[in-house]
Amino acid sequence: MHGVDFDNLLDRLKGRVDRAFGYPALRRRFRKVHGHDPDLRNPKGYAEKVQWRKLNDRNPLFPIAADKLRCREFLRDVLGNTRADAILPQLLHHTDDPDTLPFDRMREGAVIKGSHGSGWCVFCTPGQLLDEAAIRATCRTWLRRRHFGAHMQEWLYSQIPPRIIVEELLGDADAGRPLDLKVHMFGEKIGLIAVFDFRGHPQKQGFYTEYWEESEIRQIAPPRDDLPPLERPPYLEEVCGIAREIGAYFDSVRVDFLIMPDRFWIGELTLYHNSGFSRFGPNGAERTLGDMWHLPVNHGASGT
Repeated sequence: MHGVDFDNLLDRLKGRVDRAFGYPALRRRFRKVHGHDPDLRNPKGYAEKVQWRKLNDRNPLFPIAADKLRCREFLRDVLGNTRADAILPQLLHHTDDPDTLPFDRMREGAVIKGSHGSGWCVFCTPGQLLDEAAIRATCRTWLRRRHFGAHMQEWLYSQIPPRIIVEELLGDADAGRPLDLKVHMFGEKIGLIAVFDFRGHPQKQGFYTEYWEESEIRQIAPPRDDLPPLERPPYLEEVCGIAREIGAYFDSVRVDFLIMPDRFWIGELTLYHNSGFSRFGPNGAERTLGDMWHLPVNHGASGT
């Protein structure tokens, strides 16, 4: 037992109340970002379809794909053991008991994550003096709570068993942090590749097609039109091929990769990109991406 997290209970209560009254809070938040009410019955734009998925699609594969532990087995099923193990970060430990964390193995570098949430990470750099008590306390907090997504109707996170995982720390002192590629898939079709380069100042970002042509579509915030184009990353063809193999299992999924000069890894799979509360531009981009996303055949049956 890990105790009760009352903030998490409040989050779930807000979600239930919003659902009971027809999602006024969700609609209000969507309207603030996108400037119009979402069509939850017959969605057309990309972010509208994210909302529809959250409210209606209970695909049992979703919680497996979003679970940072169980996703490993899914990727092995898709890619085969040898290929998957070559691109998965090394798993050092997984547990539901923070007292078993292997701090001796983590002193050379590691990252601690909650398998059932988003953005829950503790980075342990080589040579860092680790506050073991504080790390265990953080992990116990993660285990008590579900991802704070109930008020945003993010169903799949409620279906992931709470676990703590420890993975190798990616990157090195010479080459720095990996390049972060986020490939937006629609079935086996690549809609957009978002690239984030945190290796220098200023940090760079770009939006590209699978052929490394700059895309007219980009994430609206924060706009950085003054930045030069990014160099074509290594392994682009391999990354796109793997993204297609994974994308074949979903009508829409974001497949994240981390790339260094000498190798690459698969990061995570995302089913609710920014929970649908960010916007692609310019005008018309939301509809362009939405047209690539073919919802389940019976999607019009929802009463929302």
